[in-house]
Order: sequence, then C-alpha cells, then structure tokens
Amino acid sequence: MKARITIDPPDDALLGELAPFLHFVLDAPRFETTAYLKQMYGAAPQTPICVQARIDGEIVAHQAFLWLPMRTALNNTLPATLSVNSSAAARLRGTGVYADLSLKMLTWGFAAGSLAYYGVTNEASMRATTRLGGKVVAQLPVRALLSAGRPDPAWTHRAVTPELLGGELPERLAADADVASRFGVRYGWNAELLRWRLGFPGTALTISEHPRFWVVSTVRKAAGIPVVALLKVWARERSDRPIRLGPSAVASLARAHRTPAVIHVGLNADVSMVGTPLPKRIRPAPLFLTYVANPEIVATEEINFDTFELLDFDAL
Repeated sequence: MKARITIDPPDDALLGELAPFLHFVLDAPRFETTAYLKQMYGAAPQTPICVQARIDGEIVAHQAFLWLPMRTALNNTLPATLSVNSSAAARLRGTGVYADLSLKMLTWGFAAGSLAYYGVTNEASMRATTRLGGKVVAQLPVRALLSAGRPDPAWTHRAVTPELLGGELPERLAADADVASRFGVRYGWNAELLRWRLGFPGTALTISEHPRFWVVSTVRKAAGIPVVALLKVWARERSDRPIRLGPSAVASLARAHRTPAVIHVGLNADVSMVGTPLPKRIRPAPLFLTYVANPEIVATEEINFDTFELLDFDAL
C-alpha cells in the first residue's frame, strides 16, 4: 500500500481535512468542527509540525508535534515537542505506513531542533515508541483524593473565560508555574502558553487560587459518576519537601464544583496528595508517559520527568 507522507502547514485547508478524519478515527466529539484544532494548532505560540499520510489524496494517518519547552533543575529551557492526535485508519494495520510516518516525524522533528519528543500512550502504542528507541517514564498514577473537614475559606474559584485569560491572571500564574524542576525536566508554563492551553474549547475549566497553591480543574464523568479532575496543581512557594494539598483543600475544590469525588492523574514533585487508587469499575485504561530523545544531543536514558499532569498533554 503506497502512501504519500508530507509536512503541511496547519491552515484552514488542512484543518478542514483533519477534523472529520480525527472525529471518525478517534471518536472524539471535540473534532466535530475545526474549532479545537484551530486553537491547538492554529493558535499555538510556535507553529506545530503536522505530518499526514495520504492514499489517493485522502488522509489515512496523522501525527503532530507541539512545541512545549522543558525546564531543568538548573533552570535551563530546552526545546522539546509533545506528540498529539496520533491516529491511523484501520485499513493501515499491518502495512507499515504508520510506522513510516512516525519515523519520518521523528526525523523531521529532530532536524527542526527538538531535543526530544514525548507523549502519552496506551499499552499497545507504548510498544511502538520503544521500537523507535523511546523510553517509558512511568504509568501515570490515578488517585481518588481524600476530602474531609471544613472547606478552607482562603480558596477562590473562577471560571476560565476569554476575559479572564485576557487579563493579568496568566502573568500572575506564570510567576509560580514557570519554575525550574526539582530533578529531571518539566514544562515551563509561561503566560503565553497558559493563555493558549487554557483557551482550548469544549471543556469548562476552573482556576482555583490559594496563598499556597494554584489549581486548574474540570468535571468529568467516570462510569457515569461526576468527579472533579485536577488537571494541574502548582505550589506557590518552593520548599525542600513537597507541600501537602490536604483533605480540607480537596474539600474546598469539591465544594466549588458541587461534586464529592476528586481525582488526580499524573506526577507532581512539588505537591503531595493523600489518595487511594480508583475502584476498577471506574478506573480508566492505563496511560504511559513516553519519550524519545535526539541521539545526537542527549541519550534517552538521561532525561526524566519530575512533574507531568493532565494539563501537560491533550487529555482534555
């Protein structure tokens, strides 16, 4: 099966092709229109790398790299890319077309200056990453957080709106979010990136502020049960040990959403949380954080992540 693989600019023509393809292959409502892709690709602070495989002029596979810088423990900024919307038509199975696309994507990304590319995959796709020389950092833990006691009145909660993002809040948030890692690497969330990422359509987000924390959250259903999902938690102060987000803080977040259950997915080296694994009946399929480093610059085994949460990739 002969496929033509190309890099294309994320203009209206490409997004018009991609939206119905991704909607069909990924079965995700966010691709019913091009609005989500216009924000993710078209409004990105740095133009993403979009690679397509076409057969007879029709898109049959797609992958994109978003430029998201990583911060190190030495407070250096390293160019890196996040792999998103990896997808292929069912008829490509066993043809090698998607493997060819992934290899070319990796080559083009490194040639453009990416130190490494990373992403979140399921168990099946994880094997493909390791075949490309990648490393599995961790299975992202999923925990139900303990909520108890009276809500802390020091919390304030605001819905994310264009007006909020157009004000000074992203700069205030970036002052605490764009910090060096404790070890390994993490995203450096500056104000420009925050305005872009928090502006994705289709998900109602809340920003919660406390003298010691910032939290971005939303409500999702797990097995039909509404739960508060903590997409990102930032500590507003640096300390030798992680700062505890205790049960009263969790109770405050639950009360703001009028939902008793609160979950957290991912790694966070700055904030400790008391929780328990989700029951199997509502537990999502395992997610694995993986990456491939540019072998001409750094060895894959030399990079690790100290923090990685739902806001750090395209889960929502």
